Amino acid sequence: MEDYILLKKSKTFADNILILCENISKDNFEIYITQNLKHIGIKINANLNKASLSTTIDELIFEMQKALEKTGRCEYWLMLLYQLDYISTADFSKIYNELCDLNEMLLSAFEIVIAQK
Repeated sequence: MEDYILLKKSKTFADNILILCENISKDNFEIYITQNLKHIGIKINANLNKASLSTTIDELIFEMQKALEKTGRCEYWLMLLYQLDYISTADFSKIYNELCDLNEMLLSAFEIVIAQK
């Protein structure tokens, strides 16, 4: 059940990253950063989808580790965009809180998987 919630949350996050990046690109023509952020937001969801289809515990752990690594990268790009005033405080707070919730759920799920290994 928690896997489904995590997948749903990561999909929503990926969708919101795409919307945010589209708005930034329209307003500021900032391409490089938003392309990286789009890629990372989508890859988090893709890694978690792959993890949910894993046939071995090692494969599951590997995909979850990749998703965790990407949440860290995503945080970096979001902070950079915010510090450079490409996104408003309201937009940053919304997406950053989503990222923190997703990361917390992912860490919790990861700890459970590691404990079962």
